Amino acid sequence: MVDNYRIGLKRIPEGGLVLLLVLLYFTSHYLQSHALGPEYLRFYAKDILLVPMLIYAIYITALLLGKELQIGSRHIWITFVAVSLIFEGILPVAGSQYSSDLWDVLAYFAGAMICQAIVRAQGLQIALQGKSGSKHKAK
Repeated sequence: MVDNYRIGLKRIPEGGLVLLLVLLYFTSHYLQSHALGPEYLRFYAKDILLVPMLIYAIYITALLLGKELQIGSRHIWITFVAVSLIFEGILPVAGSQYSSDLWDVLAYFAGAMICQAIVRAQGLQIALQGKSGSKHKAK
């Protein structure tokens, strides 16, 4: 089964979704840097996209490494908590260039909810054998 997967988004089942997330990210960056569009969209779109992009980065990495992984709610919510703690708790204390913002946490939460809906709708699962032949499952 590993032979069916080649490096490149064309062979990754959710490659189109990954490209969409990346396109949305760069579009929101453009809007923010040129002060275009509604303020909420300019300042929080990238925060909304962060959790889904991280989850799909884990998914693609596992796929390319030939590992079996099932992404579930626990992974999404752990990612949400980690992102919230790092970007809104630790970094604002560690550096003056960062500030803590409850709206960012709400945007991360919205991204986690969107990611949860996508994962449930697509049944996001990597069913590839690892090199050792052992299976690793996570829920």
